[in-house]
Amino acid sequence: GGKPHRLIDIQSAKNDGILVLKRFSGGGTVVVDHSSLWTTFIGRTALLPHVTPYPREIMEWSADVIFGPAFDRWNREILSDDDDDDDDDAVV
Repeated sequence: GGKPHRLIDIQSAKNDGILVLKRFSGGGTVVVDHSSLWTTFIGRTALLPHVTPYPREIMEWSADVIFGPAFDRWNREILSDDDDDDDDDAVV
């Protein structure tokens, strides 16, 4: 993984009040702005026994059960309200 001191000026980030965090899912650096959507799932494994508490499984479960259906519905509603059949607003 990346080493914070090699990627950012930690003191400047602190001085400017910039929140820096490490994602459990790993991957490259992500720049967050006002239009970013972040979610966190907090729960007990006993309540969701079919979801193992590991990043890949949680990401697959949330894509299949939560985000996929939510964005599908959102796209249907946006497209059904669009009179000119322009799908530029659709979320892919």
